[in-house]
Amino acid sequence: MSEFLHWVQIDASAAARAEQALDEGIGEVRDEIGFMAIHHAFANRFFPGTSVLHTRLRYIFFVPWLMDQVAAERGRLPPLERLKQAEARVKDQLKSADAGPGIIGLRAPRHRMSSQFPSAIYWSALRNWGFLRALEDDSYPGRLEALNSLVTLSDPVKRTAHDDDGAILDDMLSPFIDDLPTACPQIKTKTGNLTFMLEKDEKRSLKEIISSANSLARQSILARLMNSSTPLPIPKRQEYDVVFGWPDWIKELCDEEERKDLKIASYAAALSCIGRGVYAALVQMLRKNDGKTSGKTDHLDLLRDAVSRYGSKASQLNIQNLVELISDDPLPSSIVKVLKETKAWLKSGRPHDPMDLLDCYLQAEEPRKENQSRLPPDARERRSEWNPDEVSPATPLHYRLHIVHELVWDIQN
Repeated sequence: MSEFLHWVQIDASAAARAEQALDEGIGEVRDEIGFMAIHHAFANRFFPGTSVLHTRLRYIFFVPWLMDQVAAERGRLPPLERLKQAEARVKDQLKSADAGPGIIGLRAPRHRMSSQFPSAIYWSALRNWGFLRALEDDSYPGRLEALNSLVTLSDPVKRTAHDDDGAILDDMLSPFIDDLPTACPQIKTKTGNLTFMLEKDEKRSLKEIISSANSLARQSILARLMNSSTPLPIPKRQEYDVVFGWPDWIKELCDEEERKDLKIASYAAALSCIGRGVYAALVQMLRKNDGKTSGKTDHLDLLRDAVSRYGSKASQLNIQNLVELISDDPLPSSIVKVLKETKAWLKSGRPHDPMDLLDCYLQAEEPRKENQSRLPPDARERRSEWNPDEVSPATPLHYRLHIVHELVWDIQN
């Protein structure tokens, strides 16, 4: 492995890919058919701004504090490089304090970070939760745009620019809203043991901001959770199986319509799990037809297990209701067709033979994976590279619930 470390800026698509990878857990990433569209639609509906890359809630303050700090400084390096250095310093301060789980970049050497920077990971949360000001066109600044505007604000020469008539243009506003809590001493002085424990004013501020008119998340379940005193179990990074019900600390904050929405999400999680299992079984069966050994893992057996466990719930999904409910994030027609045919297959009494679904799944895979598709007749080489023992069993969608649990735990404790 190379001994050189490189700075890498995560963009939105890279973060989405990382989320997809983490969603799958250990084993090969599988979203050849497109079931993650359902995951993202419901997760963004219930818990907007969250990401599976999130760890601890206090990063939501670390990021604007650090950006304000580095923008006010002058140095040889560009502002973005100074921000990266500041984020690495925060990582070192958290490590020195033994701040507990959730330190981003924990394994990186001192003064260095991995490619995942808190300012990139939490930018969507800052936007959705109301920490950022909307621009005149109602869009929001990107991370680099916001940092550059802070640099301009902190420079008296740039700030007092003149218009064509000679009038001073000094009406620039920070990209962040007013009245954020003052940076903690450890951030200000760049020294001392830093922790994830939120101060009282930080908790109060976060609750107010996420519920304010500026917040895109103000009517969400997440905003209510942040303002709730409902006791939570200690987070253990357990895998929630929402197919068989959402935790009480979610349901008790929801009205009747929202509970119906949660139920639809549960049924969709079940049907997506079976769909993932169908895909793996199809590839394995086609490999066998190609003359390839199947490995120790039998994905046809795993599919039968998934059908046995989740088939009843999956069959209850009203697909039209699903499509209408998440119309803000429309599902591709190919995945809607897959859902319909998979549900019909479950009800047909022939769930022992996934080959009935081959054409439908092939039509969904090819536009997504193109020359990486494994289901077409001429894809023998790509199927031969597929190792059934490296593909973990299909699991239901989780909608980031375990991440939300930990974030809400931080504001309550």
